[in-house]
Amino acid sequence: MPRARQTATLVSHLTGLPIVATSGLLAEWRAPSIVLGRTAETYPPAYRAWRARRLASPSLRCEDGESLTDLHTRARHCAAFLHHTTQRHGPLLAVSHTLFLGVLTRLTEGPAAFVTAAMTSWQFAELRILTTHQRTATGPQRPAP
Repeated sequence: MPRARQTATLVSHLTGLPIVATSGLLAEWRAPSIVLGRTAETYPPAYRAWRARRLASPSLRCEDGESLTDLHTRARHCAAFLHHTTQRHGPLLAVSHTLFLGVLTRLTEGPAAFVTAAMTSWQFAELRILTTHQRTATGPQRPAP
């Protein structure tokens, strides 16, 4: 979050747009500490096993990491928070990390959005709109009229 806050502060300074809220909901996916600072070649067996099962059992966590279901639930809550914030303040710019923003813009994919977001590149200045049907916090996802 510190880098995202720095980016938001710079954008605010350059554009004159206010920072109206910060939220832990926009934090990056919490990877298990057993992989922090490691490369894919050195991931421990427990993490490799989790990766092999994560889509079949998205509620599984690898040690102290966030499950795919936990991440998707947080993204849904974040979408509701952003929707509420836009109702109060108008259009906004959400600053976070690529993986989380990828999940946030793919809520209709469910927990599997993690994998899609991880494999999809996002250009630095790319704009992605959080549409109305993605803001739904619960229930089936339907396109807005």
